[in-house]
Amino acid sequence: MDDLKTLFDAIPGWMKVASTLFGVAMGSWGSYYAVNARNAKKKAEAEKHNTDVVEQQAEQEEIKETSSVEKTRTGNLQDDVNILRRLLNEMQHEIIDMQKDHVSRIQEMTDQYERRIKSIRQEYDDQNALLKNEMIELHRSFHELEIEFQQVHRNSVTLSDQLDTALAEKEALKQAIAGKNLEILALKSRLNLDGDYRIRIRTQESRSKLMPCVWFDQCEKRLVIEGASLAENAYVDSAYKPILLLLTDYFERYSELAVEFRLTDCNTVSQRRIQAMIDFLNMQHENGRTITAVWYHEQNDNDWQEQGEIYADAAAFPFKIESTKQANAVVR
Repeated sequence: MDDLKTLFDAIPGWMKVASTLFGVAMGSWGSYYAVNARNAKKKAEAEKHNTDVVEQQAEQEEIKETSSVEKTRTGNLQDDVNILRRLLNEMQHEIIDMQKDHVSRIQEMTDQYERRIKSIRQEYDDQNALLKNEMIELHRSFHELEIEFQQVHRNSVTLSDQLDTALAEKEALKQAIAGKNLEILALKSRLNLDGDYRIRIRTQESRSKLMPCVWFDQCEKRLVIEGASLAENAYVDSAYKPILLLLTDYFERYSELAVEFRLTDCNTVSQRRIQAMIDFLNMQHENGRTITAVWYHEQNDNDWQEQGEIYADAAAFPFKIESTKQANAVVR
């Protein structure tokens, strides 16, 4: 600050005066400019105020016109509303009248249905009571029939047991007779009482397709075994043991025999009996007898054909395999 003061003191006097005058002039010019600016601002504000007043008046006029239009519209709408209310009241009265009419009709129909249901229920109760009485009567009758049926069933079981016993006794008697006949035939053969003989062995099992039929014709020197052989040991022996007995007696008098196997099926037990027969025939063949055999099978039955081939391999005598089309029918 001291330096500035020293510098100011060094300025010449005229320059100081000029500087002072310049400052005064600048101050006056600034004051004039400020006054003019304030006047211009006031004028602009007055013009804006006038413009705002005009706009407000225009808005008020527009509002008045709008209010008048709205009043007119409101009046028209009120008239429309009154008309709609009147129509609505009329429709409500019509709906009420229609509801009353429908309620009356529904009530009438309900009464009719209730009367009908009551009548049907009464008929049902009557029918049910009648059916109940009939069911009681039928139950009583059924109970009586059931007692009678049980008695009949017991009687039938007793009769069935008696029948089975009688059939078993009959079959046993047939087997005994067949055995006796074979013994008689063997005895006649040994004594040579009547020369040649022809027999047929056909048991109950052969008729039921469990045992084969055996045809032995001494005149034709022919033995035929045909049918199925599916019975168990006891019944199998009743067919094959007599054959061996007859063949034993036969080969004591004759030296030729043709055997035909026309079997359709056989179980393991029967297969062993057939093998025993072939072994017996092998022994007779070795003793000088002339024996031939044919095994017949269905044309397309390869399994049965192979079974015959097994026996053919075991036979020491001529043993042929032929299909049933090549076979001649057996005369019964």
